[in-house]
Amino acid sequence: MTKKNKAKSSRSSGKSKKGSGSKKKALIVYFSASGNTKKVAEAIAEGLKSKLKVDVTPVSKASVKEIKDADIVGMGSGIYMWSAAKPLKKFVESLPVLQEKVAFTFSTSGFGRDMQLNSLKVKMNKKGLCVADSFSVKAYDTWGPLKLIGGINKGRPDKDDMKKATEFGEKIADMF
Repeated sequence: MTKKNKAKSSRSSGKSKKGSGSKKKALIVYFSASGNTKKVAEAIAEGLKSKLKVDVTPVSKASVKEIKDADIVGMGSGIYMWSAAKPLKKFVESLPVLQEKVAFTFSTSGFGRDMQLNSLKVKMNKKGLCVADSFSVKAYDTWGPLKLIGGINKGRPDKDDMKKATEFGEKIADMF
């Protein structure tokens, strides 16, 4: 089995059947240009694993079927020009209207503020992904003039940020 097939296999394994008594399934879809958002997605997944089966996938590999099969959906992105990354927004826009699903959002940015995901949350809600909670963390940022000073938040997200992300995942898992 190739590395690519192994990764695909691990993403699609262990689907829960509703009403079968098995663990519910969470899917985390993310866009990460620098790797920071991917790290946060993985830390949130660790917290979710206490009660849920979890798949983590980049938006470039995410599918409508995976969204439909999940009981809870998380979407995360770095912040670009005060908004979620275009590939993630386009993916959400491409989704059909779904039966209501619990969802959450997360982001990494120079300022670490949740309000930068408001437009993504609106798009998700219109698609039946009901955003129950959100998480945001500061991350290394070299956007525009910040590049001239070497960026801000060097070394972030750090160990403490990852711990908070895992705790956020545990909090979401406690909903189930």
